[in-house]
Amino acid sequence: MTKKIKCAYHLCNKEIEESKIITRPLHFMRGVIPTTEMKKYCSESCAEKDPDGTRTLIN
Repeated sequence: MTKKIKCAYHLCNKEIEESKIITRPLHFMRGVIPTTEMKKYCSESCAEKDPDGTRTLIN
């Protein structure tokens, strides 16, 4: 049985098998430390639509 992961795009409710995920980096600041986390999406279109995956966040 394969593990299912929920798409990171907040308007998508799909679950996708871990072997079929699309990963994209999210760059943001934790205080003064630049940080990168990988977000997991069900498709290229969700990765492109997600505003968190296409901009730099400042905390």
